[in-house]
Amino acid sequence: MWEYRGNEDEAIHGPYTSKQMMEWTSCGYFVGDSAVDIRRVGSMSSEVGKVKTVEEDAPTKTDVDDLMADLESDGEDNCDEGDRESASVNAESSWMRSDRVDFSLYL
Repeated sequence: MWEYRGNEDEAIHGPYTSKQMMEWTSCGYFVGDSAVDIRRVGSMSSEVGKVKTVEEDAPTKTDVDDLMADLESDGEDNCDEGDRESASVNAESSWMRSDRVDFSLYL
């Protein structure tokens, strides 16, 4: 399972399965300028053996709306000392950029 932190609101969204994350990146979300901070949550076995129906696995309108709102950024780079400090803490909290992860390795 994965969580992502929105670029605009910095709210944490999720959890989402590796399959969902892989499907979204294959559609162009969470890559390039739209990359977000992500992290693994829960145990690795939480995705294994869990049976879902197509309806349960499909993103809801709320999921899609949240995703689109997070990806719409103004493109400004407002980095100050507090942001650098925050980035350092995030690195220690196992956050990584979404465009650097091969989600197929976690299926």
